[in-house]
Amino acid sequence: MTIYHLLQLGKNFYYTHTYLALAILAGLVILALINPKAAFKTVAIVLLFVLAVYFATLLGKTSLTGIGNKQQMINQSRH
Repeated sequence: MTIYHLLQLGKNFYYTHTYLALAILAGLVILALINPKAAFKTVAIVLLFVLAVYFATLLGKTSLTGIGNKQQMINQSRH
């Protein structure tokens, strides 16, 4: 999963759920106008969650690649 893939997911969500995406955006704008500190915390928490998911999938793919390469080397050394 790359950053481009995450952006593509966001765009797909916007195009398939336009009214919901606009409502979420309007809610964040209203929250930012009323209480900017809470809005910043909300955006920061969501951003940290997205980054955690991104790094977890990246780490998972890396470990799966390593496991696959290890298995391939084991099979090659047996033949």
